[in-house]
Amino acid sequence: MTEVGCVLWDFGDTIADQGWMRVSPPGVPEWAAGYGRVIDRVGEAWDRGDLTLSELVDHVAVELGLDPSFVLDHAKALCRDIHFYPDVLAAVRRHRLPQALVTVNPDLFVDLVVPNYRVDQHFDLVVISCQERTIDKARLCALAVERLGFEVGAGQSLLIDNLEANIQAWERLGEPGYWFRGPAIFDQDLRSGILPAELRP
Repeated sequence: MTEVGCVLWDFGDTIADQGWMRVSPPGVPEWAAGYGRVIDRVGEAWDRGDLTLSELVDHVAVELGLDPSFVLDHAKALCRDIHFYPDVLAAVRRHRLPQALVTVNPDLFVDLVVPNYRVDQHFDLVVISCQERTIDKARLCALAVERLGFEVGAGQSLLIDNLEANIQAWERLGEPGYWFRGPAIFDQDLRSGILPAELRP
């Protein structure tokens, strides 16, 4: 791994299991499928900040024939029950290099996930798509790099992300990327030296 000056961390399916919003409440086994259909239709708009949580709740309520207050309460409960990958989270918490959380996520992440888990305490900054009004991951990463005081294209800013397309887009800008393919492989790569020594125990 090329020596880097800062690390950009993705969130869903990198630091934590992305599927937390698809867990069905008791008595509503169709939640995951119905929520998925809504996200297929309006998920990008939600992530871009063009749709609010309240509006998303209304979409899900109509889709599944539920009371909006029930949908909102379940969403809040799910945002208190996210599964984090322990070894990855430990690497984040070491924080030996400047680092940013860069994630494509909606206002639900800002209002519920970040405060519930004090996500921002382990990062120098947090860049979230709904606040920046773009779901272009490379653009979000560039914003993070500039705000951390680095230069895009200098090859110093490592992106750790579960989507290979995001890694490829970042590498086209002259920056290093690590394609996250699960916590077990991450742990192996951490110990083998593929990832920066600053992330290791």
